[in-house]
Amino acid sequence: MIIHWEVAVKFSLGLDDGGSSDADRFVGPSLKDTLGRKTRTIFGRQLTVLEDPEVRRTYGESFGIAESDTILTLPKVNGVLFHPFRGQTELHRPEVAAAGGLRGAWFEIDRLPDFLADLASDPTADSIRVRWLNDRRDWIRAQAWVTPHPENETRLKDCLRSNLANRLQSHFANGGDPIQGATLRKSGSTETESRFFIVPSGWHRAASEVRIKP
Repeated sequence: MIIHWEVAVKFSLGLDDGGSSDADRFVGPSLKDTLGRKTRTIFGRQLTVLEDPEVRRTYGESFGIAESDTILTLPKVNGVLFHPFRGQTELHRPEVAAAGGLRGAWFEIDRLPDFLADLASDPTADSIRVRWLNDRRDWIRAQAWVTPHPENETRLKDCLRSNLANRLQSHFANGGDPIQGATLRKSGSTETESRFFIVPSGWHRAASEVRIKP
């Protein structure tokens, strides 16, 4: 038996307040694909490629796969759905997304003050820190595995006056790509983490107009 793994990690930003049952309404930060397109590619093409006799004849010997071998396909698709930060209550979700999966928020850079004010209104938090994950490898790591960089972190109450906020504004003013961040809430001895995406101004409009090929 041959085990065929397909592994992917996707971050998908929903275009609608409250979510959507349409996986194509969840767009990648770079505007290059949607959750729908990626899952169709994995389940409709990548996982089935070894069912093609011609593929087995052409490439099977190189990978030690005989034409008679049974193929067990095991998809492993992880990721996070991000909702607009003022519409985070999830009313709808695509069937491909687990009900208990990870969720986050996203917003355009000009909404940063609103996002921070929303965080500050949490009465249960003793303290909140904001962290910029500018190393993309940290996007898929739990905070316990993220190497702290003091220049990329600030207390929530200091954020708008911090060098970090100035760097974020400069990043997007110079055409920077969407970035992922994290909020670290501490209540008593417990610290919880939430992820968010900051995208350029006009991102939602561009994402709504993008046409992804099937």
